[in-house]
Amino acid sequence: MNSMLNMKYGTSGGGRGTFGGYENPNGLWHGATPENPFERSKRINHFIRKCGTDWEAALKCLNKVREEREGANAYIYTAAIDVCARARRWQEAVDLLVSMEMEGFLPNSHTFAGAINACVRGGKWDKGLALFDMMQKRGLQPHMGAYEAALGACGRGGHFGRAQTILAAIEAEASTPSNKCYEEAIRACGNGGEWQAALSVLALAEASAPSSPNGAGPASVQSYVAALQALEKAGRSSEALTLLDGMAVKGVEPNYLAYNTAILTCAASGLTVEALALLERTRCAGNKPSSAAFNGCVVAYSSKGQFEEAVALMERASDFGLSPDAFAASSELNRIQVDGAGAGFFESYEDVDLGVALDVDEPPKKRARKWNR
Repeated sequence: MNSMLNMKYGTSGGGRGTFGGYENPNGLWHGATPENPFERSKRINHFIRKCGTDWEAALKCLNKVREEREGANAYIYTAAIDVCARARRWQEAVDLLVSMEMEGFLPNSHTFAGAINACVRGGKWDKGLALFDMMQKRGLQPHMGAYEAALGACGRGGHFGRAQTILAAIEAEASTPSNKCYEEAIRACGNGGEWQAALSVLALAEASAPSSPNGAGPASVQSYVAALQALEKAGRSSEALTLLDGMAVKGVEPNYLAYNTAILTCAASGLTVEALALLERTRCAGNKPSSAAFNGCVVAYSSKGQFEEAVALMERASDFGLSPDAFAASSELNRIQVDGAGAGFFESYEDVDLGVALDVDEPPKKRARKWNR
Protein backbone atom coordinates (compact mmCIF):
# COMPACT_ATOMS: atom_id res chain seq x y z
CA MET A 1 0.00 0.00 0.00
CA ASN A 2 2.75 2.44 0.92
CA SER A 3 4.71 1.67 -2.25
CA MET A 4 1.54 2.17 -4.29
CA LEU A 5 0.97 5.59 -2.78
CA ASN A 6 4.61 6.49 -3.39
CA MET A 7 4.45 5.48 -7.05
CA LYS A 8 1.28 7.48 -7.70
CA TYR A 9 2.02 10.52 -5.58
CA GLY A 10 5.77 10.36 -5.03
CA THR A 11 7.80 13.50 -4.51
CA SER A 12 10.14 14.94 -7.09
CA GLY A 13 12.58 17.78 -7.38
CA GLY A 14 13.20 18.44 -3.72
CA GLY A 15 14.57 21.70 -2.35
CA ARG A 16 12.59 24.89 -2.09
CA GLY A 17 10.21 26.29 -4.64
CA THR A 18 6.71 25.05 -5.42
CA PHE A 19 5.17 21.78 -4.41
CA GLY A 20 1.82 20.67 -5.79
CA GLY A 21 0.92 24.27 -6.48
CA TYR A 22 1.90 25.40 -2.98
CA GLU A 23 5.05 26.52 -1.22
CA ASN A 24 7.53 23.68 -0.66
CA PRO A 25 6.75 21.99 2.66
CA ASN A 26 10.42 22.30 3.65
CA GLY A 27 9.85 26.01 3.85
CA LEU A 28 6.82 25.58 6.06
CA TRP A 29 8.13 23.35 8.82
CA HIS A 30 11.81 24.16 8.39
CA GLY A 31 13.29 24.74 11.83
CA ALA A 32 10.85 22.48 13.67
CA THR A 33 13.44 20.17 15.20
CA PRO A 34 12.94 16.60 16.38
CA GLU A 35 13.08 18.02 19.92
CA ASN A 36 9.83 19.82 19.09
CA PRO A 37 7.75 17.13 17.31
CA PHE A 38 4.43 18.73 18.23
CA GLU A 39 5.29 21.95 16.41
CA ARG A 40 6.47 20.01 13.36
CA SER A 41 3.28 17.93 13.29
CA LYS A 42 1.17 21.05 13.71
CA ARG A 43 2.86 22.81 10.79
CA ILE A 44 2.55 19.81 8.48
CA ASN A 45 -1.09 19.34 9.44
CA HIS A 46 -1.75 23.00 8.68
CA PHE A 47 -0.06 22.75 5.29
CA ILE A 48 -1.96 19.63 4.23
CA ARG A 49 -5.30 21.12 5.22
CA LYS A 50 -4.47 24.22 3.19
CA CYS A 51 -4.55 21.98 0.11
CA GLY A 52 -8.34 22.21 0.29
CA THR A 53 -9.59 19.82 -2.39
CA ASP A 54 -6.20 19.35 -4.05
CA TRP A 55 -5.87 15.78 -2.88
CA GLU A 56 -2.89 15.02 -5.10
CA ALA A 57 -0.88 17.83 -3.50
CA ALA A 58 -1.88 16.54 -0.06
CA LEU A 59 -0.72 13.01 -0.84
CA LYS A 60 2.54 14.25 -2.31
CA CYS A 61 3.10 16.21 0.86
CA LEU A 62 2.31 13.16 2.98
CA ASN A 63 4.84 11.05 1.07
CA LYS A 64 7.43 13.80 1.44
CA VAL A 65 6.88 13.71 5.19
CA ARG A 66 7.13 9.92 5.31
CA GLU A 67 10.56 10.12 3.68
CA GLU A 68 11.88 12.26 6.51
CA ARG A 69 13.53 10.77 9.57
CA GLU A 70 10.69 11.77 11.90
CA GLY A 71 8.08 10.37 9.49
CA ALA A 72 4.32 10.89 9.65
CA ASN A 73 1.84 10.22 12.45
CA ALA A 74 -1.89 9.63 12.88
CA TYR A 75 -2.53 13.37 13.15
CA ILE A 76 -0.93 13.99 9.74
CA TYR A 77 -2.65 11.02 8.10
CA THR A 78 -6.01 12.29 9.35
CA ALA A 79 -5.41 15.66 7.70
CA ALA A 80 -4.67 13.97 4.37
CA ILE A 81 -7.79 11.81 4.66
CA ASP A 82 -9.89 14.92 5.31
CA VAL A 83 -8.55 16.51 2.11
CA CYS A 84 -9.48 13.36 0.18
CA ALA A 85 -12.96 13.58 1.70
CA ARG A 86 -13.41 17.16 0.50
CA ALA A 87 -12.29 16.05 -2.97
CA ARG A 88 -14.69 13.05 -2.95
CA ARG A 89 -11.75 10.66 -3.33
CA TRP A 90 -13.08 7.80 -1.24
CA GLN A 91 -10.67 5.15 -2.54
CA GLU A 92 -7.60 7.22 -1.64
CA ALA A 93 -9.05 7.93 1.80
CA VAL A 94 -9.57 4.22 2.48
CA ASP A 95 -6.08 3.46 1.13
CA LEU A 96 -4.63 5.95 3.60
CA LEU A 97 -6.58 4.38 6.44
CA VAL A 98 -5.04 1.00 5.62
CA SER A 99 -1.60 2.48 5.00
CA MET A 100 -1.38 4.24 8.35
CA GLU A 101 -2.24 1.02 10.18
CA MET A 102 0.49 -0.80 8.26
CA GLU A 103 2.90 1.82 9.56
CA GLY A 104 1.73 1.23 13.10
CA PHE A 105 -0.49 4.28 13.57
CA LEU A 106 -3.93 3.60 15.03
CA PRO A 107 -6.81 5.61 13.52
CA ASN A 108 -8.95 7.51 16.00
CA SER A 109 -12.59 8.52 15.69
CA HIS A 110 -11.63 11.68 13.78
CA THR A 111 -9.68 9.59 11.25
CA PHE A 112 -12.61 7.27 10.73
CA ALA A 113 -14.99 10.23 10.41
CA GLY A 114 -12.86 11.63 7.59
CA ALA A 115 -12.85 8.29 5.76
CA ILE A 116 -16.61 7.90 6.23
CA ASN A 117 -17.18 11.40 4.84
CA ALA A 118 -15.03 10.53 1.84
CA CYS A 119 -17.20 7.48 1.16
CA VAL A 120 -20.40 9.47 1.56
CA ARG A 121 -19.27 12.23 -0.79
CA GLY A 122 -17.97 9.65 -3.22
CA GLY A 123 -21.36 7.92 -3.36
CA LYS A 124 -20.20 4.82 -1.44
CA TRP A 125 -22.69 5.03 1.41
CA ASP A 126 -22.59 1.37 2.40
CA LYS A 127 -18.79 1.48 2.65
CA GLY A 128 -19.12 4.51 4.92
CA LEU A 129 -21.46 2.63 7.25
CA ALA A 130 -19.11 -0.37 7.20
CA LEU A 131 -16.29 1.89 8.40
CA PHE A 132 -18.53 3.23 11.16
CA ASP A 133 -19.25 -0.35 12.28
CA MET A 134 -15.53 -1.14 12.20
CA MET A 135 -14.77 1.86 14.37
CA GLN A 136 -17.27 0.77 16.99
CA LYS A 137 -16.08 -2.85 16.95
CA ARG A 138 -12.62 -1.56 17.79
CA GLY A 139 -14.00 0.11 20.87
CA LEU A 140 -13.60 3.66 19.58
CA GLN A 141 -16.21 6.04 20.97
CA PRO A 142 -17.63 8.12 18.08
CA HIS A 143 -17.52 11.86 18.53
CA MET A 144 -20.32 14.02 17.09
CA GLY A 145 -18.50 14.46 13.78
CA ALA A 146 -18.33 10.69 13.33
CA TYR A 147 -22.04 10.38 14.09
CA GLU A 148 -22.78 13.12 11.56
CA ALA A 149 -20.71 11.30 8.93
CA ALA A 150 -22.50 8.00 9.58
CA LEU A 151 -25.89 9.67 9.45
CA GLY A 152 -24.83 11.33 6.19
CA ALA A 153 -24.33 7.84 4.77
CA CYS A 154 -27.78 6.87 6.06
CA GLY A 155 -29.30 10.00 4.58
CA ARG A 156 -28.03 9.50 1.08
CA GLY A 157 -28.65 5.79 1.12
CA GLY A 158 -32.16 6.02 2.54
CA HIS A 159 -31.29 3.82 5.55
CA PHE A 160 -33.94 5.34 7.80
CA GLY A 161 -33.99 2.47 10.31
CA ARG A 162 -30.24 2.68 10.82
CA ALA A 163 -30.45 6.45 11.16
CA GLN A 164 -32.98 6.16 13.96
CA THR A 165 -30.76 3.60 15.70
CA ILE A 166 -27.79 5.98 15.57
CA LEU A 167 -29.89 8.85 16.92
CA ALA A 168 -31.01 6.63 19.81
CA ALA A 169 -27.37 5.73 20.50
CA ILE A 170 -26.42 9.39 20.76
CA GLU A 171 -29.28 10.08 23.15
CA ALA A 172 -28.36 6.98 25.21
CA GLU A 173 -25.01 8.66 25.88
CA ALA A 174 -26.90 11.58 27.43
CA SER A 175 -25.83 13.72 24.47
CA THR A 176 -27.99 15.89 22.26
CA PRO A 177 -27.65 15.16 18.53
CA SER A 178 -26.41 18.09 16.50
CA ASN A 179 -28.60 19.87 13.95
CA LYS A 180 -26.62 18.08 11.24
CA CYS A 181 -27.48 14.71 12.80
CA TYR A 182 -31.19 15.47 12.76
CA GLU A 183 -31.02 16.84 9.22
CA GLU A 184 -29.36 13.70 7.87
CA ALA A 185 -31.71 11.41 9.79
CA ILE A 186 -34.70 13.22 8.29
CA ARG A 187 -33.14 12.92 4.85
CA ALA A 188 -32.67 9.18 5.42
CA CYS A 189 -36.37 8.83 6.17
CA GLY A 190 -37.33 10.84 3.10
CA ASN A 191 -35.05 8.91 0.75
CA GLY A 192 -36.38 5.69 2.28
CA GLY A 193 -39.96 6.71 1.47
CA GLU A 194 -40.91 7.17 5.14
CA TRP A 195 -42.38 10.67 5.30
CA GLN A 196 -44.14 10.02 8.62
CA ALA A 197 -40.85 8.92 10.18
CA ALA A 198 -39.26 12.10 8.79
CA LEU A 199 -41.83 14.23 10.62
CA SER A 200 -41.26 12.22 13.80
CA VAL A 201 -37.52 12.91 13.67
CA LEU A 202 -38.26 16.59 12.99
CA ALA A 203 -40.40 16.61 16.14
CA LEU A 204 -37.42 15.22 18.07
CA ALA A 205 -35.24 17.98 16.67
CA GLU A 206 -37.76 20.58 17.79
CA ALA A 207 -38.04 19.00 21.25
CA SER A 208 -34.25 19.12 21.68
CA ALA A 209 -34.06 22.81 20.74
CA PRO A 210 -34.27 25.58 23.35
CA SER A 211 -37.85 26.34 24.32
CA SER A 212 -39.72 29.20 22.69
CA PRO A 213 -42.87 31.11 23.74
CA ASN A 214 -44.82 28.80 21.39
CA GLY A 215 -43.67 25.59 23.07
CA ALA A 216 -40.94 23.41 21.61
CA GLY A 217 -38.16 25.38 20.01
CA PRO A 218 -37.45 25.45 16.28
CA ALA A 219 -35.18 22.97 14.54
CA SER A 220 -32.64 24.19 12.01
CA VAL A 221 -33.97 25.46 8.71
CA GLN A 222 -32.05 22.65 6.98
CA SER A 223 -34.02 20.09 8.99
CA TYR A 224 -37.30 21.66 7.89
CA VAL A 225 -36.12 21.63 4.28
CA ALA A 226 -35.19 17.93 4.56
CA ALA A 227 -38.68 17.20 5.94
CA LEU A 228 -40.31 19.19 3.12
CA GLN A 229 -38.27 17.22 0.60
CA ALA A 230 -39.49 13.99 2.20
CA LEU A 231 -43.08 15.20 1.81
CA GLU A 232 -42.39 16.25 -1.78
CA LYS A 233 -41.11 12.77 -2.62
CA ALA A 234 -44.26 11.26 -1.11
CA GLY A 235 -46.59 13.77 -2.80
CA ARG A 236 -47.97 14.98 0.56
CA SER A 237 -48.96 18.52 -0.40
CA SER A 238 -51.30 19.15 2.53
CA GLU A 239 -48.63 18.20 5.08
CA ALA A 240 -46.05 20.30 3.21
CA LEU A 241 -48.24 23.42 3.41
CA THR A 242 -48.88 22.82 7.11
CA LEU A 243 -45.17 22.39 7.77
CA LEU A 244 -44.24 25.53 5.83
CA ASP A 245 -46.76 27.59 7.82
CA GLY A 246 -45.51 25.95 11.02
CA MET A 247 -42.01 27.26 10.35
CA ALA A 248 -43.30 30.83 10.68
CA VAL A 249 -45.05 29.95 13.94
CA LYS A 250 -41.75 28.61 15.27
CA GLY A 251 -39.98 31.78 14.22
CA VAL A 252 -38.02 30.11 11.42
CA GLU A 253 -37.89 32.03 8.15
CA PRO A 254 -38.38 29.64 5.20
CA ASN A 255 -35.46 29.85 2.82
CA TYR A 256 -35.19 29.48 -0.93
CA LEU A 257 -35.18 25.68 -0.80
CA ALA A 258 -38.15 25.48 1.57
CA TYR A 259 -40.38 27.61 -0.65
CA ASN A 260 -39.36 25.91 -3.88
CA THR A 261 -39.84 22.42 -2.46
CA ALA A 262 -43.33 23.32 -1.25
CA ILE A 263 -44.19 24.83 -4.64
CA LEU A 264 -43.05 21.70 -6.45
CA THR A 265 -45.09 19.53 -4.10
CA CYS A 266 -48.27 21.50 -4.73
CA ALA A 267 -47.68 21.72 -8.48
CA ALA A 268 -47.07 17.98 -8.79
CA SER A 269 -50.34 17.38 -6.91
CA GLY A 270 -52.25 19.72 -9.23
CA LEU A 271 -52.87 22.33 -6.51
CA THR A 272 -52.42 25.27 -8.85
CA VAL A 273 -53.99 27.89 -6.58
CA GLU A 274 -51.76 26.96 -3.65
CA ALA A 275 -48.67 26.71 -5.87
CA LEU A 276 -49.27 30.17 -7.35
CA ALA A 277 -49.84 31.62 -3.88
CA LEU A 278 -46.50 30.18 -2.78
CA LEU A 279 -44.81 31.69 -5.83
CA GLU A 280 -46.09 35.08 -4.71
CA ARG A 281 -45.00 34.44 -1.11
CA THR A 282 -41.55 33.52 -2.32
CA ARG A 283 -41.25 36.77 -4.25
CA CYS A 284 -42.60 38.86 -1.37
CA ALA A 285 -40.09 37.24 0.98
CA GLY A 286 -37.29 38.49 -1.26
CA ASN A 287 -36.50 35.07 -2.72
CA LYS A 288 -36.38 34.22 -6.39
CA PRO A 289 -38.29 31.02 -7.22
CA SER A 290 -36.33 28.41 -9.12
CA SER A 291 -37.04 27.63 -12.74
CA ALA A 292 -38.10 24.20 -11.48
CA ALA A 293 -40.80 25.64 -9.23
CA PHE A 294 -42.03 28.14 -11.82
CA ASN A 295 -42.21 25.59 -14.62
CA GLY A 296 -43.89 23.12 -12.29
CA CYS A 297 -46.73 25.60 -11.89
CA VAL A 298 -46.99 26.15 -15.65
CA VAL A 299 -47.15 22.42 -16.26
CA ALA A 300 -49.75 21.97 -13.52
CA TYR A 301 -52.03 24.51 -15.24
CA SER A 302 -51.49 22.95 -18.66
CA SER A 303 -52.12 19.42 -17.37
CA LYS A 304 -55.48 20.51 -15.95
CA GLY A 305 -56.46 22.09 -19.27
CA GLN A 306 -56.10 25.61 -17.83
CA PHE A 307 -54.14 26.87 -20.82
CA GLU A 308 -55.06 30.55 -20.44
CA GLU A 309 -53.71 30.49 -16.89
CA ALA A 310 -50.54 28.74 -18.08
CA VAL A 311 -49.94 31.42 -20.71
CA ALA A 312 -50.70 34.22 -18.25
CA LEU A 313 -48.17 32.80 -15.82
CA MET A 314 -45.51 32.48 -18.51
CA GLU A 315 -46.09 36.12 -19.43
CA ARG A 316 -45.36 37.03 -15.80
CA ALA A 317 -42.04 35.18 -15.72
CA SER A 318 -40.09 38.43 -15.63
CA ASP A 319 -41.98 39.45 -12.47
CA PHE A 320 -40.21 36.58 -10.74
CA GLY A 321 -36.84 37.32 -12.31
CA LEU A 322 -37.20 34.41 -14.75
CA SER A 323 -37.77 33.80 -18.43
CA PRO A 324 -39.74 30.95 -20.03
CA ASP A 325 -37.49 28.06 -21.01
CA ALA A 326 -37.98 25.08 -23.28
CA PHE A 327 -40.07 23.14 -20.81
CA ALA A 328 -42.43 26.02 -20.08
CA ALA A 329 -42.81 26.67 -23.79
CA SER A 330 -43.71 23.01 -24.33
CA SER A 331 -46.90 23.56 -22.31
CA GLU A 332 -47.87 26.28 -24.76
CA LEU A 333 -47.02 23.92 -27.62
CA ASN A 334 -49.47 21.41 -26.15
CA ARG A 335 -52.12 24.12 -26.01
CA ILE A 336 -51.64 24.91 -29.68
CA GLN A 337 -51.87 21.22 -30.52
CA VAL A 338 -55.12 20.91 -28.58
CA ASP A 339 -57.09 23.95 -29.70
CA GLY A 340 -54.86 25.82 -32.17
CA ALA A 341 -54.86 28.91 -30.01
CA GLY A 342 -52.05 31.13 -28.78
CA ALA A 343 -49.86 31.06 -31.90
CA GLY A 344 -48.94 34.70 -31.47
CA PHE A 345 -47.54 34.15 -28.01
CA PHE A 346 -45.72 30.99 -29.05
CA GLU A 347 -43.99 32.73 -31.96
CA SER A 348 -42.26 35.06 -29.50
CA TYR A 349 -40.48 31.99 -28.11
CA GLU A 350 -39.62 30.38 -31.43
CA ASP A 351 -35.93 30.35 -30.47
CA VAL A 352 -36.62 27.95 -27.60
CA ASP A 353 -35.54 24.36 -28.18
CA LEU A 354 -38.75 22.31 -28.09
CA GLY A 355 -37.01 18.94 -28.03
CA VAL A 356 -38.16 18.47 -24.44
CA ALA A 357 -41.86 18.94 -25.23
CA LEU A 358 -43.93 16.37 -23.35
CA ASP A 359 -47.20 14.69 -24.19
CA VAL A 360 -50.20 16.48 -22.69
CA ASP A 361 -51.83 13.21 -21.63
CA GLU A 362 -48.93 12.22 -19.34
CA PRO A 363 -49.91 12.42 -15.64
CA PRO A 364 -48.80 15.76 -14.13
CA LYS A 365 -46.89 14.17 -11.26
CA LYS A 366 -44.92 11.95 -13.65
CA ARG A 367 -44.23 14.92 -15.91
CA ALA A 368 -42.99 17.04 -13.03
CA ARG A 369 -40.67 14.22 -11.93
CA LYS A 370 -39.32 13.74 -15.44
CA TRP A 371 -38.71 17.46 -15.75
CA ASN A 372 -37.17 17.74 -12.28
CA ARG A 373 -34.37 15.33 -13.24
